[in-house]
Formats: sequence, C-alpha cells, structure tokens
Amino acid sequence: MDIIEQKYWSVYLDFLDDFQSLYYKEHSIPYLCYYRGLIQGNKGLMEIYQQKGWVSFVRNHVTDVRVVQQRFDGYKARFQKKKIRGEKKKLVLYDGYGLLRLPSSTLLRLNRTFETLYIVDREHSQKKGEKKPKVKSLDETVLVKRPASMKKTAESVLPPRYFDEYKVNVHKEVLRLQNEAKAILARKKAAGHPVYAVPYFEKALMKQIDQVVHRVEQIGALLQREGVGCVIVPYSQYMESRIFSILGAVHNVPVAALQHGIISDAFGYLPCVTDYKLVFGHYEKHWFLSRGVPEKRIVVMGHPRFDEVYKAVQTNAARIKQHIGLPIHKKNLLIIVRSNYQMKKWESFLRSLTLSDSVNLIIKDFPDHTPHYLTKKFPSTFHSKNQALSDLIQLSDAVVSYHSTAGLEGLMAGKPVFILNNNFYGYSGYFDSLGRLKQDDPVRLAGLVNAFLKNGGVSAHDQSLMQSFKQRTYPLGNGAEGRLLSFITGLIKK
Repeated sequence: MDIIEQKYWSVYLDFLDDFQSLYYKEHSIPYLCYYRGLIQGNKGLMEIYQQKGWVSFVRNHVTDVRVVQQRFDGYKARFQKKKIRGEKKKLVLYDGYGLLRLPSSTLLRLNRTFETLYIVDREHSQKKGEKKPKVKSLDETVLVKRPASMKKTAESVLPPRYFDEYKVNVHKEVLRLQNEAKAILARKKAAGHPVYAVPYFEKALMKQIDQVVHRVEQIGALLQREGVGCVIVPYSQYMESRIFSILGAVHNVPVAALQHGIISDAFGYLPCVTDYKLVFGHYEKHWFLSRGVPEKRIVVMGHPRFDEVYKAVQTNAARIKQHIGLPIHKKNLLIIVRSNYQMKKWESFLRSLTLSDSVNLIIKDFPDHTPHYLTKKFPSTFHSKNQALSDLIQLSDAVVSYHSTAGLEGLMAGKPVFILNNNFYGYSGYFDSLGRLKQDDPVRLAGLVNAFLKNGGVSAHDQSLMQSFKQRTYPLGNGAEGRLLSFITGLIKK
C-alpha cells in the first residue's frame, strides 16, 4: 500500500468511528454510505489526501487493507441469522447506474427462467408523476418506450421498476440524523480536521443520509413483499448494493455482485459487502483474496456481455466501413479513449505514428455521442459514429486503448492490444503482465504500433504474453450466460 492508500483507508475507518452514533433503526449510517462518493467529486479533497502530514488527525493507522474488509464482515455478521426460508423464487436484478451490462438475450433468458424484478435508478430527466410504461405482468417480455432524453440501452427489453414505488415517510428521521451529523462535523471542523472541513464533504454526506434512510425502507419493503430468492447487483460497494447485502442477511436473501469492468484502482472495489463476488478470472480472485475476502465468496464466472466475442459472429464489415467512411484497402487500427483523459499523451501518440497513411485510425470515445476532439485535431482519423465496440473490435487489425476493459475485450477477440497506461493513486497494475505492450510513454507505444504495422504482426514473445494474460484474466471463455443462470438457480433453490 502506498501512502495515499494508507491515508484513504485510515480516514475511512475514522469516518466509521466518528459517525457510529448515527443509527437508523438497527443500521449504522456510515457503514451504508458510499464513502468514495463523499470525496470523489471534489478536487480539493483529493488534493488533501496527497498532502504530507496531518497524521495527528488520524486515529486508525491502516497498513493492511484486510482490516477494512474484516471491519465490514464483522458488521454484517450482526445481521446474519439462520432462518428457514419460505417460498422465495423471484430474482431481483439491480442495474445501478447502468453498470449491470447484461445483454438483451441474457435478460430475456433470465426473465423466462425466473420471475424477475428489474430495478433501475429513476432518471433525473424523468419528472415526478410522469407515467411509467404499463405492463400487465413481469413475466411478459416487452419493449419499453423511454423518453428521448434517456439512453437507449439493452435493459429496455424488461419493464423497469423503481425504488420509489415503495412509498415511505421518513422526513423526521432524516432531519434528525442530518442534524446529528452536522453537530459531529462542527466539532471536527473546530478541531481543524482537513477532510471534514471541506464544504463538499458535508453537502455530500447530508444527501447520502437522506438516500440511505429512504433506501433502507424501500429495499426492506421490496424484500419483504416480493418473495425474493436472489439479488444480483453490479458493484459491491455502492450504497444500494450495501443495503441490499445487509437487508439480504436480515431476510435470508443471498446477494451477488457481478463484476462489470476491470479492477483499475484499489479504492473502487472494496469493501466487498455482498455474499458473493462474481469475477472475470484468476486475477480478480487473487486480488480479492489478498485483501481479505474469503475464498468461498469469490466465484470465477466471466460476464455474459463477453459471450458475443466468442461466438465469432462476423460483422458486416463493408457496411460499417461505408458508414464510417473508411477506405476499404487499408488496415484498421481502433483507438479507444475516454473523454479528454490523457489528451496530451494521445496527441503525442498520434503524431508519432509514422505509418499512419497506410492505416485507418478509428477513434472510439467513451461516451461516444459526438466526434471526439482528436478527430478534429487529426483530420486523418475517423469518428466511430456510435458503432458497437464489439463490431469495431472485430473490424480492426489491432486495438490501442487506455486502461480499460476494452483492452481485455480486444484480447478475447484475438486482436493484438497495446495499452497507453497512466499511473494513478491506487493503480491496480491490471495490465502489467503484458510487458512492453503496456507503455506509459506514448512515443514508445507508437513505436511498437509502427513495428506491428510494418511487420504485419507482433513478435512470438508478445503473442505469448497476450495469451498468458488472457488465460489469467478470463480463463473460462464462452458460456458465461449459462454459468450465471446455473449459479442463480442454485441460490434460489438453496
């Protein structure tokens, strides 16, 4: 653990202790808050973590992150009681923040197999009181029409349900807890606490207290009334996932988190509060084991979204090339970027591609709503025009990506992959085993790509590195949908 990680987890445990008096019913508010969300959106707070000193404010001195996982395991154990399960057959899929990322075919298959409640977050653009699409029953497969302002995603094949369908009146309790939290913050500010003194922290905490209380009531009502046998969430540490996990222990309902993307940093995936963590491969299993998550709770599963890669369905290359405007006689190099992240590096990379005239350079942004800045800066590049990532990968001869799941997907498709890396606090080292194919220096990375274009392939050594990486990070290959179905069946029948 570097010093930033030590500070982060030390202050996190202090947060649990400082606000431990905040209880709603039998639930400790700080354990259910999404702590990262209290600091992540404020640059000033992140800079505070990087400053030297202020150790005098920290009471917990974490040098081993396993103590954090142990703290949460101990908290959850209070709620786990042996109970006789009644008739519980329904499956809850909570697609929080759109991160479940299950393909339409998987959603339909799960809905045919189980009575499924598909829970999504209500979009801010959806006005209160606006009529929701009517469906006669959750067994029916319908295509839900959404407002134009909302994304068109695969989840629309199932009728959405919302937390606020379960009406609650908790205004007085929320106000009481917020006032108690403000009193605690006032004392800490007076003592000069560097994190609690930032206004953003208080504003975010007040909002989360309101959300926690509402979600405890709403999720509790859902589990009590609906006869739920299993819950699948996309992320183990978000607020809703924590509350599902704790209340799942109360109601004897197992909760599993389906990994939605690669582990990029050490802060994003801990603590693991769910009963099970369904991971891509051995890399993640080792990562969670080394951080205190018991082996029996880690299941190597893969993800159904990647099954399409292994089906080897040939894309309509001619149609896609025509749509994007690609010269058909050139090779295709797919470059995956994320908004304006690492722009100076990407500019340097593109300027250093000496053989760029012989290849189509396709820029795929995340999100990909408009032509990216790089396509304007470098007129010889092409905007991907919202083509599906899987289709673009199949079309391409090689993939260049930032530290992203797209790099893994390129390797699954058998494409040479080059990673433009950028070290950051909490960096997991996910792509380190790719050796020289992962570069922090954009000029060096461009040199490798130039060599690939000139030679028509990568070296045998590089090919071996990619194959070993894939075996470690995604060993089970095709069939994740079937594995997920069997896993859920086992939990519901348990």
